[in-house]
Order: sequence, then structure tokens, then C-alpha cells
Amino acid sequence: ELPKLPDLPHLPNISLPELPKLPDHPHLPNISLPDLPDLPDWLRPNSTIPSVPGWPDWPWPWGNGSWLQLPFIPKVPDGVQTPPNLVVDAAIQALWDDWLGLWWNRNRTRFPDGEQAQREPFEACTLSAAGDSEQRAARLLVAMRDALRSHEFPAGTSSAWVDAARVLMGEQDPSKLFHDELNRTAALLAGRSAEAIDSLSVAALLLLTAADSPALGAELVAALREGALGYSYWLDEFGGPAQVESCAGRTAAERKALLDSGNLEELTYWPDDESIVLHTAQHLLGHALAESQFAASCRTGAEQRALGEERILRWLSLRLSPGLGLTVMDDDVAIGRVVGALSVLSALSPSADVQLRAKMAIDVVLTEIAVHAFQGTLPMSRGQNSAGLGGFALSSNLVWLISGRGTCLLGESATAALAVSKLRSGYVPPGVLAAISNVLEPGDNLDEVVKTHNGIDATPEAVEDAGLSYGGNATVRDCEYWLSATSAATPETVECPFILGRAYGSSRGPLRKYRYLQPLSGIVLDLPPLKAWLGSGGDDATEADAPKTTLLAGAVRMISPAARGAATFGIDTYDYRLQGVTLTSLLDYNKGALNVANRHPLTASLAPAKGAVVFTSQPARPAFQASAHEWWSVQATMPRVAQFHEMAITIYNPPLEVSALLPLITGAVPPQLTHAYFNKSAFDEYTRVVGRDDVSTWHCGRMGDGYVAIYSYQPAAFAAEGPYAGVDLLADGYRNVWITHVGSRSRDGDFDKWVNSVRMAKININILPPGADRDGGLPFCLWQNQCIVGFPDQIDYWRLVKCVQWIPFVNSSPPCGKTLNTMGFVGCYLGCKLPDWRLCLAMCAVKSIDWSLPSATFGHVDVEYIPWFKPAMEFSWDDELLVGRRYNAVRREPYDQTCDRFDTPFGRADRGIDVRKLAIRAKNTSLDLDFGESPRRTVVNAS
Repeated sequence: ELPKLPDLPHLPNISLPELPKLPDHPHLPNISLPDLPDLPDWLRPNSTIPSVPGWPDWPWPWGNGSWLQLPFIPKVPDGVQTPPNLVVDAAIQALWDDWLGLWWNRNRTRFPDGEQAQREPFEACTLSAAGDSEQRAARLLVAMRDALRSHEFPAGTSSAWVDAARVLMGEQDPSKLFHDELNRTAALLAGRSAEAIDSLSVAALLLLTAADSPALGAELVAALREGALGYSYWLDEFGGPAQVESCAGRTAAERKALLDSGNLEELTYWPDDESIVLHTAQHLLGHALAESQFAASCRTGAEQRALGEERILRWLSLRLSPGLGLTVMDDDVAIGRVVGALSVLSALSPSADVQLRAKMAIDVVLTEIAVHAFQGTLPMSRGQNSAGLGGFALSSNLVWLISGRGTCLLGESATAALAVSKLRSGYVPPGVLAAISNVLEPGDNLDEVVKTHNGIDATPEAVEDAGLSYGGNATVRDCEYWLSATSAATPETVECPFILGRAYGSSRGPLRKYRYLQPLSGIVLDLPPLKAWLGSGGDDATEADAPKTTLLAGAVRMISPAARGAATFGIDTYDYRLQGVTLTSLLDYNKGALNVANRHPLTASLAPAKGAVVFTSQPARPAFQASAHEWWSVQATMPRVAQFHEMAITIYNPPLEVSALLPLITGAVPPQLTHAYFNKSAFDEYTRVVGRDDVSTWHCGRMGDGYVAIYSYQPAAFAAEGPYAGVDLLADGYRNVWITHVGSRSRDGDFDKWVNSVRMAKININILPPGADRDGGLPFCLWQNQCIVGFPDQIDYWRLVKCVQWIPFVNSSPPCGKTLNTMGFVGCYLGCKLPDWRLCLAMCAVKSIDWSLPSATFGHVDVEYIPWFKPAMEFSWDDELLVGRRYNAVRREPYDQTCDRFDTPFGRADRGIDVRKLAIRAKNTSLDLDFGESPRRTVVNAS
């Protein structure tokens, strides 16, 4: 038995003393803060910013209270020589006005400039679609003849075309015309209004064919005639660089007052659509008013007719030969202007050569529309046709005339002009276009690739192949073309405003925005060629050694990709067609460019008229500041897209400059997201599935017999509230990869089976954000190392010297020493042979200082997509697309992402300015075009 343990002693009770009570805190007295003064109304959100002396009166793109503090620049009164100290500031203003401020809306000449004009859904055509294009054109003419006075004309249409059709069909009674738009046309012409651009073709038509019509009346005809004689039809009709002289019965003062009137500076004149409308009006109005003198140009009508004909033929040779295409195929309004002007030319030009070539040019435009049209729309990757509201667009009128699918609005310029031209010349769209539509639209067991190319690339190689001049050596005529093909925002074309300003003057008209830059034209254009002078030739190099690359071109190259966002380059369009769905992309177009308007990189269309489309974008403005057009159709940065048949990869990889430069362009910091338009309610079925890796998520939809699935590397979720709830698929982050895959019932079986095959895909993505592999040039290095302190009044010069200059034992490792060659600069300056020391200073600074931006501006993105029993795709931001063999994910070969001018199942044509022939075949119809010296057009329609 174990011994009993002793009892433990009891601890004594310990009582803790009470803690003293804390004193009460004194109450603070009530302090009333003074009322802050009210802000001025113009500083409040959603307010109108008042005009500032010296600044243009047009509204700035940044609104809603988010606007930048712009430097004040005094206005120089007309006729007063610009003081030397104002030249630089004025140049900054002009640069800001045009090259930054106007980038936000490339289609700025649209009227009215409102949300309704940007996107207007239209109902399907109520006219019978039976028969061929000629029969549909006849029905359209009858509908225009019989339209009631109560008929409402939606945006983008005009009763003027209906009135013109009635007059040409023999209407004599003035009460049977609408008259509203015709009277407005006369007023716009008399006021030299920019909005008259949309009325010039119909005005030329009436003055040339119906000047004696009692339905129009003598007063209206006289007003149209007087307005036409005072309008400016090209850049050389604004008074020129010299003093304005008297002519056309007007004194010099009266003519100067005429040229100063109106708002034609709001037009640009050189875009494809504006230029052909103006050339057509000059040619036809000159023919109609052959004995009269035009006040703006001081030419007779006969001279205007001849000059207009010359310009039209050059326009046709550089835009709509078989090897080239329009750069405005993304804009319904522009297409309408082009086809309307060409239709009037084909019917009324006094030149048989112009008539025939105009018909052939219309054939080329309509052929491109026919091969891409889908269910009555034109779903090429376009900003105008894809705002997602459903309904048809303006271009759907042309699709209806070709194929019977689409809409048929009365007074739409393109179809109305084509129908009216039938009365005069018998032109109708060739039957092969309807045959193409009948092959592509039913889509039974369809598996076709359609490729087209538009425009010309603004690269030295492409330019030299085309035989065109560029840079500082560009001719006036070539500059007019370059500004329409690319804009003034590329290194190859940035000198063109100076060249045109010297030739045409810049005191008024479209070139007026560059007036403050003209004092700098000597520095820009008259220096030795930068590329040759800095190259191996040294001081002995001549202009013959290299194309003239100027200082300004070098500066524009430095701020790329911001500059490239305003430019239009050659466009490769890839269209894959299955039953019930088409997948269309812009292949490798302008990747990384900032603030690109109306360029959707990729669109999957299943039922566009019902809103069943899927596309991605990266908005440039936050949602609370963006309109619907800006939110969906303006890319903060252009992605890189690759497509192989029914699969496409879209890489968003914005440069480092996206958050620094976009606020200067748009007035807002871009949101850190990419998103997709996917209106779930517009589809017959929608489902969300997780991939076989249990991580990737696919959003899938079915509409009829077409299927679409989209995947985002960054987690994506639909907006839960707001106007785009259930429509906007949002993914956080600047950098992202979207994969789009389409299918159809006829080829892939039922929807559930196809969805299961899509989710079985293997996806490997690697995204590395950008990082500076090396430091940038001197400006970046000075900023990075905080070398400039006390600017501007108390600069620490010793600190600045220590940053850049190597000094033995004292400063042996300057952080920016490699960006400045001091001895080279001194030697260059002492040996400079240029006539002006300031030019020597500038040239030596360019030669001896590193001005470059940091490298590795873009991140590194690699994508591998291995679908289930489909060819694998391997793509990256920098490398070409590789496509694997079917059922073999290992062996992969390059897949060319460039397109010929036409590469379709119905015919093909190479790209290039020298291509002269195009042959199109479908079923038992054909179209053969020869644009040579003796043009030929051969049409074979079905019997």
C-alpha cells in the first residue's frame, strides 16, 4: 500500500488594492468650420469648359470634369508677324490640337457627331428580296417614288436622294418633293459648311441633269448653283500661300471674306471618302457649270472638270485597283460616301474612261462586301457595326441590294445612288455577287476561309515598291495620298503637313491647324537628310544616299506606339465561315498602338442583327466617363491577333507608356481591364464550363446552328449591375489572353458534345510584365536618377554635371555618362558646316545624345492552345504563329498571317499597286476586270 501524500498548505487570501479612478476627460468645445467657397460652374463635373483665349472653340475630348491643365498660349492676331519667342509655344499648341486632341475620334467628320450617328440599329427590309439586283434596285426606286410625306428618315439617310430619284423619274409637281434636305443642301453650300460633304454628290446630280426641272424650281436651282461656285473642292482652293487676288467678279477683299467664311477646316479633305466626293463634285459641277468661274479656285468650270478628272483617275489607281483597297472599309458612312460618288460618276461623267473605271471600282467594293457579308450585315472587325444593340447597319443596305439580305432604308446614299445610276447608265451589281452570297449564307457543311487585304503599309519597302515618294522628299501629290492612307502620325508621313502647307498655304482650310508649325518648316524640311547624315556617309552624305528622314520623323518614331494609334496601315482580314457562324479577325494589325478607334481585332458573329456577337476590347476610358462607342469600339492598346480556321488567339500586352501617354490623348487614365461583349440573352443557349485542368473557364453560347466559346487567362466575370449587366464579361489587368473558338451543328454535332470537346483543350500561357532590360536615353536617365533639382529657378548644376560627365578621380562613374558623348558633341559642333549655328547645335545633339526610351517596353507573352483533336496553335507577342498537324501537337509549322488582296474560294488577286486584273467566279456567273491602259469589264450573269 502506497503512503498517503501530505495535504498541501492553503494559500492565504490576497486582496488586491483598488485602482484609482481615472479623471473625466474635458469636453472639447464645438468648433464650427467656415464654409468653403463654391467652385465655379465650369469646374464642376458634367459642365462645359469655357473657351480660353488662343485655343480652338471645338470641345475637348476630355469632359465630365476630367480635363488637363493646358499651358496658356497667347493668340497671334491675323496679319501680325509671329514673334520669335512664340514660335515654340505655338508649335506645341498645334501639335496638341491635331496630333493629340483629334486622335480620340478618327471619324470626326461624321454629322451629326452624336451617339445616335455612331450606332443606329435598323429593321430588316420590308421590300421583296426576290429576283436579282436589278429587280431589287427597281423596287427601291418605286419605294422612293411612292414614299409618303410623313415618312421619317433615320440618321444616315436623306430625303434629298428620294427627291432626286423622283425628279429623274420625271416628277414635275413641286408639292410631291420633300424639299427639306434640298433646301438645307443649298444653305450648307452657301455657308461653305463642312456638313455639305454629304450633299455634294446629290447636288452635282441635280445641277447636271435637272437644272430645268419645274419640281425643283428656279430659286432652289439658283441657290445650289451659287453655293457650288463658292465652295472649295481641294486644298489649293483656300487662297494659297500668297496674297488673295480678285476673280470671278469679286474684289480681293470680297474673295478673302468668302474664303474665310464657313467651317471647312473641320474637314480633312484627304481621307478616301472625302477626297473622292470632292473630286467627283469638282469634276461634275465643273461640267455642269462649264462657262462659269468658281470663286474659290478662280478657275472656269471647264478647268475644274479637267482637273477633277485627273484627280479621280489618280484616286482610282491608288485605292481601288485589284491589288489595293480602301482604308475606310471599317466605316459605314465612309462606304456610303464612296459608293454614292462612284455611282454618280459612272452615270454622269463626260469621260467614258472615268465612267467605266468608276463602274469597275464599284465592282471591287461590292465584291469585298459580298465575300464578307453575313446574314445581311458586314461583320468584318469594325467598330461601327458591333456596338451589340442588334439590328442592321447602314452598310446592310448594300448587302440587301446585292443579296436580298439586310435592310433597305430610303435615302441611304449608296443604295439610292446605285438605284438612280441605273436610270442613267444601266449599272447594276453583277450577278456573281449574289451567287457568292448564296454559296456562303446557307452554310450547309461549309468550311471556307476568306482573306482580303486593304490599303498599303507605310513602310519604306512597301512605299518604294509602289514607286511613291515619302519623308522629307515626298511630293505634294504623294503626300495627299499618304495622309489618306496612314495619317500624319508615322515617321514616313509626318513631314507632309509642312510640304502641303508650303504648296497650298496654311492660313485657312484643313491645313490651318498646322499654321503655327510652318515657321519650323525650314528646320524640318531643309536640313540634310538625318538618316544619311548620321549614317556611315558622315558629313559627305547626300540626299541620294537615303530617303530623307528628318528630325521630326525621328521624334515621332520616339513616341511610338502613341503615334501609331492615329495611323491606318495595311489591313489583313481573315474570315472563317461555318454554318451559322463566322469568325473574323485583323491579323497582326498595329499591335501595341494606343487609342485605336473603330478597329475590332476579332469578332465572332452568329446573329448580328439580334445582338448575338462576341468580341473583345480594352477600353481607353473608365466606364463612368466613356460613351457606349468609347467603351466598346476604342482600343486603349491594339492587341496582337492570330487566327487559324475556327480558333483565334488575342494577346493584350500594352506598353509601359499606356498609363503615361493615354491620359494626354484621351484625358483619362485607362481602366486596368480587358473585356468581352457577350450578350447572354441574345443566344438560344448559354453555359459556363470548367476546363479539364479544373482552372480554365469557358463561356459558351449557341445561336441557331452556330456555336461560340471564349476563354480569358485572367479570371473573368459578367457585370452584375449597370447597363451592361449580363453582357460585359470583365477581366482585371492590363495584360490578358483571350481565346475564341467557334463551331457548328453540321460539322461538330450537337451543342453539348461540342462544349465538352472545347473544355478538353490544353492551354499553356506565360505572361511576363515589361521591365527595362537597359536604361533609356539621356532624358529618361536624368529623370530616373533625379539629376535635375530646383528646376527652373534654382537648378543644382553640379548635381547635373555629376550625372552626365566623367571626371577623373572626382566623378568616375556618372550614372548617365553613356547617354552623352561630350567630346563627340564638341567635335561635331566645331566641325559643323551648316549655315546656322542653331542647326549645328540641333544636329550635333541628335548625333551625340541618346534620346531613346527604355527597352523592353512590351511584356513577354507566350500562348499554347492544344484543342481536342484539332491542330495546335503556338503564338506569342514577338514570334510568328505556329500550327500543328492534325492530331499531332508536337510537330508545328509556321502559318502565314499575311493576306493577298483577294484570297477567296471565288477568286484571288495579289496585293500591290501593279496588279491590274481580277477574276471572280461563282456557280455559273463571273466577273472579269482589267484595269490596264484599255480597261475592260466583262460580266456573265446566270441565264
